[in-house]
Amino acid sequence: MGYSEGTSLKGLDVFNSTPQTVADLNRLRELIELVGNVREGTVAEMNALVAPQKYPGLMFFANDDGSGALYVCLSNLQWMMLSSARQSGQPTMNTPYTLGSGAGISNRFVKRDGEVRINAQIVKSAGVIGVGETVMTLPVGFRPYATMVTPACAITNGGNFGFITYQIQTNGAVTVQWLSSQGSSPTVAWLEHSFETV
Repeated sequence: MGYSEGTSLKGLDVFNSTPQTVADLNRLRELIELVGNVREGTVAEMNALVAPQKYPGLMFFANDDGSGALYVCLSNLQWMMLSSARQSGQPTMNTPYTLGSGAGISNRFVKRDGEVRINAQIVKSAGVIGVGETVMTLPVGFRPYATMVTPACAITNGGNFGFITYQIQTNGAVTVQWLSSQGSSPTVAWLEHSFETV
């Protein structure tokens, strides 16, 4: 063969003469893939890499849960997460509140890189939505770093639209804070908001 295994952190081989054997050409192909600088696999496969397979600047895309987390290898050959995997959460609904369902309804509670995004339809199955009522509690890890208020839209049984504001607390409680007079007896409301977590 016309090359010898490299011993540098990048693991690049040294070619002693013009590549000419099948092994040489296959090794060139492998090096091209390596210098692409991004590997993909599970976290376990990432942690199994050793020098010279890993080197400063190498990126690794972990595909364990299908949503992906991106890591970079530092000069001390340790991994640092650049972007976390997307997580999904599910709130605890307070009876008689439920999440809406049906065509076109997609309730999402997702978290990535410390930011939570909520997009949900909230339905009160008995009675009307009232000020001061807690409609749901967000799971641990999906709660804001500080109490906040967010506006949204509500609709009555008669089809009248109005406005509603929620207070989202650090303990995860989502409480109705205010209702507009145009929709004073709502049974359906929406919540769409994003915030940094605790």
